[in-house]
Amino acid sequence: MKKINMCAFFVCLLLLSSCSSDIDKVYNNKEDIIQTFRDISIYRRGESISLTFYKDSLSNSFSFEPTDKSDCEKGTYELISDSIQFKFEDISEFPLGCGDDISECLKFYKNKLDAYNILEVTSEFKKFGIDLKLYLKDTEVIYVSNIESIKNSQWLNYIKSTSVTSHLV
Repeated sequence: MKKINMCAFFVCLLLLSSCSSDIDKVYNNKEDIIQTFRDISIYRRGESISLTFYKDSLSNSFSFEPTDKSDCEKGTYELISDSIQFKFEDISEFPLGCGDDISECLKFYKNKLDAYNILEVTSEFKKFGIDLKLYLKDTEVIYVSNIESIKNSQWLNYIKSTSVTSHLV
């Protein structure tokens, strides 16, 4: 079997019929997406949003709810709970749009998600070799920076066999 040497690639897993414009938007903005969402997860659960920052095996998690539940589109959220395992000063490249206010951080990331039509994003699988997993309306996009870091043979075989693999240049 040929050894695949790639510095990075996107694997698009089509779960239903995908919206190619969403995939195109993600692919055309891949560098910004990778830079912005590296070591971060954002999940939307109903009106609530969960934001998690990862550093090695530690994580800082924040849960938010809209301040005006009758109009979630206003985008104003309040922090309802948190779990802190490391100081934010320990993050080497904290996003410029965040400032010191975690609510501003959420706004920054939520605006980025909306700009690229991404519903949710996670970095929680990084220890397994999957740097980012993006959830779009009908599609999942997986970013792997080093295919050799995937140790699960089923995942590795699936990624190598998929016909929807794109190389980052």
